[in-house]
Amino acid sequence: LTCSNSRTNMLYSIISCSTLAKDSLKTSLLELECHFTWNLKLENSDLEGLKGRLSEQNNFSLERNQVVSYGLLAFIHHLEGNNEETLINLGKSEEIVRKNFEQQFEKRILITYGNYAWVYYNMDKLQETKAYLDKIEAICKKFPHATRYSVQIPEVLGEKGWTLMKFSGTFYKESMQCFQKALEMDPNEVEWNSGYAIVLFRLEGFREEWLLRKQCNSVIYLKRVLELDPEDSMAMVLLGIKLAEKKQQVEAVKLVEKALEKSPSHPQILRYAAVFHRKHGSLESCLELLDKALRLTPSSSFVHHQIALCLKRKVQNTQTEADRNQLIKDCIFHLEKVKECQPSHHTAHIFLAEMFVMSQQYEKAEEIYNYLLDSERVSEIDKQQVHFDYGCLELYHKKCK
Repeated sequence: LTCSNSRTNMLYSIISCSTLAKDSLKTSLLELECHFTWNLKLENSDLEGLKGRLSEQNNFSLERNQVVSYGLLAFIHHLEGNNEETLINLGKSEEIVRKNFEQQFEKRILITYGNYAWVYYNMDKLQETKAYLDKIEAICKKFPHATRYSVQIPEVLGEKGWTLMKFSGTFYKESMQCFQKALEMDPNEVEWNSGYAIVLFRLEGFREEWLLRKQCNSVIYLKRVLELDPEDSMAMVLLGIKLAEKKQQVEAVKLVEKALEKSPSHPQILRYAAVFHRKHGSLESCLELLDKALRLTPSSSFVHHQIALCLKRKVQNTQTEADRNQLIKDCIFHLEKVKECQPSHHTAHIFLAEMFVMSQQYEKAEEIYNYLLDSERVSEIDKQQVHFDYGCLELYHKKCK
């Protein structure tokens, strides 16, 4: 009995030591700058849609953005419990850093190492976790203002900014702040200027950001990107869209055309050029560009949504009932694709309900309205639009009192 108690106590002691070691590692892990400490929650993004977009982007992105995309893909696979794919994608991210950023390797690898440490910790591989924490600590020691396991340098802030921007629109403000801090330390780096300009451009497009739009001006930073890198076709096409909004049409057209000449098969350039033509040019040119983009990225919710917007314009200008009905049917098809690829695109849901009303499919419209009103993930401004549209349906189409 005494021997048995001794073995039990020894086992308990081993378990207690193991628990203490794991708790100690957890404390260290929480100091890291990586995906696991950035509060990237499942409810803030459509993971399947995001995986598809990231995989598509890797076929067309610069190496710096591939590092971000593979890091995010690794994190998503881990959330889904697929650690094999997680480690494969972290390996790809590390390989790109080693190959393309040899002189900046230690600055660029910190986030990837942090992700490795967390993944191994969650797999209960504590020796591997400690090994990566040691690597991070060794790098951080080289920076005078670093803590034991983290350091605020432009490379870390920039990668965080890109990651937050790609993950979800709910993180755009935080992404903007990351790029601001990176630019304070390194104002002439095109990568941080580009990220800052793009996130400002996107924030200016948010309906609920009308106050913020008075404080930020993406035009200034898009021009700055082109000063630093005159060949940046993304900055060209985005600047073209903004200049057209300011009625500087001649310069806007030149920029969009130049962007298409430099990147004729880049899906994002095609998409934004299509946006330009839908708002300021030819509807047929817009549809032609979107058709080309759709062939390259058939699961793009952005492209399907833009096609639907074009078709709606054509519905409004069509005289014959047969043509009108066919256009509405086509519009519904593309909006259903948006709903499938990106369920959180609530504006597209509202748009789809509108098309169901136009085609007298009132029950389907009501289903969408009730779903949006019941969802906690729909913004108040979108719910306000739903209440208005639902009221119009009841008043004008169902003749309710």
